[in-house]
Amino acid sequence: MSAGDVMESMMQMILLLQEKEFEQALRIADEILAKDPKNEKVLQIKALLPRSIDKKKKDIELEQKEIEEEEKKRREMGEEEEEEEDEEDSSQEDEIGEYRYEDHPSSEEVDDEESSSSEVEGQEKKKL
Repeated sequence: MSAGDVMESMMQMILLLQEKEFEQALRIADEILAKDPKNEKVLQIKALLPRSIDKKKKDIELEQKEIEEEEKKRREMGEEEEEEEDEEDSSQEDEIGEYRYEDHPSSEEVDDEESSSSEVEGQEKKKL
């Protein structure tokens, strides 16, 4: 590997580092060191790369955990909202049922009232 090739590989490695593509930068550093094992700059960069890779992995894991927690909270909030809506619906049904009962009794209740009123009329006729 000529000096020009080493410089080109180092530039490529630097670009990858700027883009936080640490694994690819590490691979290029290994290629450079295979040809020029005493390149101090690449040795220094390579020494720092494992820490950068570990930090990047931890950052990704932390971000994934945060996303999962947000989704869990959303699901829980969604379930709570559904429960509240169900409670509201049932309370509205109760109110509607009471309204119907007060102003418009069911047919069974009407039949009961008619039979009881006819019984009362029958008892009154017997008294006369």
